[in-house]
Amino acid sequence: MTRILLRNCSYILARPDEPVRPGGSILIEDGLIAEVGEASGKDDIVVDCEGGLAMPALVNMHTHAAMTLFRGYSEDKPLMEWLFDIWSVEAKLKPWHVRAGTLVAGIEMALSGISTAMDMYFHTAEAARALEDVGIRGYLAIGLFDFMREDETERQLKIAEEHVRTIRNAGFELAKPALGPHAIYTCSRSLLEGVKELSERYNLLVHMHLAETTESQRKSLELYGMREAEILNEIGLLSTRSSFAHGVYLSEREIGLLAGAGSTIVHNPVSNMKLATGGISPLRSLIDAGVNVTLGTDGPGSGNRLDVFEAAKLAALAQRHLLRNAAALRVSEVLRMATTNGYRALGLKGGVLEPGYVADVLVVDLKAPNMWPPRPERLPSNLVYSASPSNVKTLVVNGRLVVDEGRILTVDVEKVYEGFERAVMDLFSEHVE
Repeated sequence: MTRILLRNCSYILARPDEPVRPGGSILIEDGLIAEVGEASGKDDIVVDCEGGLAMPALVNMHTHAAMTLFRGYSEDKPLMEWLFDIWSVEAKLKPWHVRAGTLVAGIEMALSGISTAMDMYFHTAEAARALEDVGIRGYLAIGLFDFMREDETERQLKIAEEHVRTIRNAGFELAKPALGPHAIYTCSRSLLEGVKELSERYNLLVHMHLAETTESQRKSLELYGMREAEILNEIGLLSTRSSFAHGVYLSEREIGLLAGAGSTIVHNPVSNMKLATGGISPLRSLIDAGVNVTLGTDGPGSGNRLDVFEAAKLAALAQRHLLRNAAALRVSEVLRMATTNGYRALGLKGGVLEPGYVADVLVVDLKAPNMWPPRPERLPSNLVYSASPSNVKTLVVNGRLVVDEGRILTVDVEKVYEGFERAVMDLFSEHVE
């Protein structure tokens, strides 16, 4: 495998909860970090990182990547009205549409410093190929719905099994299958029990929307006489393999159940605010209870930008606002949510720049004015409150150079855009934009 030397980094943030170190080099070999600090030698690729901060790459723990196709469509509507608009067009989706939309999403995420995405959608083989082509890691959670129809449950479980076989047999290096039961209000208990059984049989991650609105909690109480996390706990779907998007309306008991099971909550502040769900996820309570909290952008249809820097800043600001406490969420905690905690949720040894860890490295340009002054004691705060995708200088994923000098190296952007435009025209030709 290619050896890469990231040479002459001005600073290194090896762990998100440690001080920034003085500059040095990072040697990458066989997809792993081999040396940090004094690394040198004859290497296949040498990247000069002068003026840059090397840090763990970002993780986007919740998105619907192909919904780049829906960006700017059905705006200014509440969640359920927006969902029905989206579902009416999604019924027309073909595999090539999903590939086109996911390619654009993959490029955007790579250029935003994101190495890894948990993607919940359909036509997952095409989504996997798209992310693999771009060079970022994808966990493909097949979207599952039976809308409480007994005659649909078995079909959905067969779709899930076929998805697992297809992704695992395709020879992908970076794409992995996962299960994505949509939500309590779209999945019957039988379907959720089937998902639990498949997860255990194939050792699969499960990714699901949870407690996004008061209405979803009301529906859970109506169906089961229990809140969402309570019924999922009874079914056995709370575990270290489970991650749950949103987690806005959670009781203390639910938080305790999530913590006890080792489950992950994915905070999506942009889409929660944009879709006016009305609440702010209780991150302080979740973290204090021991829940693994991560960040997501949600899909480009509801969050618009695939930007974890934006999610990190809004997460910190919203907690300060909610609790009226300027120290409600520390910078180191936010950086962990954006990096290390995501790798933990996925069972990957990553999110740390030390020998033996996965070589997912982001280099942030400190010469850009929004990062001045580049003093080491200020850099962690500036990463949370000042950085943006425009600061991404270099991205290495699994030991492969994907972005350098702010340019994507793996795919032809113009050809991707042409295919994307064809997909948009095909899907929306009957709609007045």
